Amino acid sequence: MVVQYLSRRYCFTAVCVRKAEGDYEATLARRSPGLAPSSKKGTSHSVTSVVDDETFRSTSQVDALMACRRRVLELGGEILSEISSELDGD
Repeated sequence: MVVQYLSRRYCFTAVCVRKAEGDYEATLARRSPGLAPSSKKGTSHSVTSVVDDETFRSTSQVDALMACRRRVLELGGEILSEISSELDGD
């Protein structure tokens, strides 16, 4: 399952997969929605990335994704939008 969260400060993507052990692992990636000047000549804007991915594990998919959601609230404040979709092959 993939869930995208939008807050005032960041965009987040949580990817939750079932591991071979039966547990679920959710990886939360964060990037800034703000535009920053690009270093390439001829392009005026680029998305500023934040490299800090965080991983949450649980015995259920819901709990792993709820841990991601709590972290989004800690880092970005209010969640303005939440979109979820299934991964191919799930």
